[in-house]
Amino acid sequence: MTDGGADSGSVRSVMRALRVFERVAQSRGARVGELAVQLELSKSTVQRVLRTLNDAGWIRPTGDDVTSWEIAPRARALLQSHLTDVELRRRAIPVMEALRDRTGETVQLTVPSGQGRVVIAERIDSAHEVRSVLPVGTVFDAREVAGGLALRGQGDDEPRGTVRRAGWVAAPSPTGQSIGLAAPVSDGSGSLVGALVLVIPTDRHRAQLDDRLGGQVVESARELSRALGAD
Repeated sequence: MTDGGADSGSVRSVMRALRVFERVAQSRGARVGELAVQLELSKSTVQRVLRTLNDAGWIRPTGDDVTSWEIAPRARALLQSHLTDVELRRRAIPVMEALRDRTGETVQLTVPSGQGRVVIAERIDSAHEVRSVLPVGTVFDAREVAGGLALRGQGDDEPRGTVRRAGWVAAPSPTGQSIGLAAPVSDGSGSLVGALVLVIPTDRHRAQLDDRLGGQVVESARELSRALGAD
């Protein structure tokens, strides 16, 4: 038979801890007295919850002041890693449109899809009649496309023709019909959440322009990263 009173007490404890954590996450240097007033709890209760959250690695004291608290890097990384695709795409679209307008080429947002794969999450089309037309939702092996390679780092299994420069990578598409120039995008925790990819049809690609175009992709990726909270 279940002890309903014990269950209710456990639920209240969890809800109390979540309320305290939420307040700490919303502030810079949350103090015990302020939390007690805001949450209408005793200081001793707040201190007990803070110690529990600290022991679990979710919060930490700010500097040497054990009466002031902030969320810990572990929690911050987890919160940032759950940035929704909708929010990422919302912030990415104006940056992608500006990059398309500057270069005249199609721009894709590639994001990790798990199990070593990446997926096209958004695409801003070139005005050229000949352009990349891969639909949003297309999944690739991360080792086979520029966006995936930008997220993976250098490896021995890169496609033939891959070129790496400071901050960006160029690689042919699996079909050989286009060249992708990609740079990684990070969030406020420093985690890589995607890559911006400039997609140039092979017939229009000129290798001597790659350094200039690659630099523009890097700048756009940095702009999007800053919009997501990266330094």
